[in-house]
Amino acid sequence: MKKLKLLSVLAAVALCLTACVKKPEPDPSPYIQIPCGDEMLSIIPQEGAEISDFDFMNFVMDGQQRIYTGHDYTTSFGIDVSAHQGDIDWEKVAQSGVEYVYIRCGYRGYTVGGLNKDKKFDEYIAGAKNAGLKVGVYFFSQATTVDEARAEAEYTLEILDGTDLDLQVMYDWERMYEDDSRTVSVPLDELTDWCIAFTEVIQNRGYKAGIYTNRKIAYEGLDIKRLQERNLTFWVAQYDSWPDFYYKHTIWQYSFKGEIDGINRTVDLNLTFTPLYR
Repeated sequence: MKKLKLLSVLAAVALCLTACVKKPEPDPSPYIQIPCGDEMLSIIPQEGAEISDFDFMNFVMDGQQRIYTGHDYTTSFGIDVSAHQGDIDWEKVAQSGVEYVYIRCGYRGYTVGGLNKDKKFDEYIAGAKNAGLKVGVYFFSQATTVDEARAEAEYTLEILDGTDLDLQVMYDWERMYEDDSRTVSVPLDELTDWCIAFTEVIQNRGYKAGIYTNRKIAYEGLDIKRLQERNLTFWVAQYDSWPDFYYKHTIWQYSFKGEIDGINRTVDLNLTFTPLYR
């Protein structure tokens, strides 16, 4: 009987010890869920890349304007244009509150890939400068190799021909989805190399440089840390009420349907953020 009681006690102790042993917790998933338009993406944050510190509570909508109410940045309001905007009255644009403009200087065709100068570039840049606006430029890229990206940069420099700019020369690579597009199915694993090839040529000539992108392409194809290390300005297209791109960026293109006095067609609207405390 005593042996039976002893065995019962030992069994109870063993059961208690088993219950007290903490089971190892599963490793946390490296993925996070982030918004991207109408869908949620699962991404693994890139190690060492700077993260955006924008807070949705610091943004309000006032008609077509997006207003930042936080205390970490000052903002400036700008547009970007190409020949698609037609004739522009730059004095009216300046009087409407626009502070800066990015002008398309050229583009690579999305089919055979020829290099072309924007037919309105000379007119636009002269008009914008005369109206007192700060000016930058962008090149619409359809590069599929490093050599093509470098050639686009050299062509951009030919168009500029030493023109003074207040803002950056932006590399705007976009995927075109038409069946005959040269970029419709090109892999994005070399996109960072194309960005570096273009901007390196631009920076070596003394201009500031940057990258224009959208969230999906950035998440899927860009090595953010490598690009951040090269002192490039990030300009992100994201049409919503606040800039929710996960990584640090300076310019937010928040609309492609803006209406600005002096421009008879809709235009892209942008907000640039300048840190108050560095």
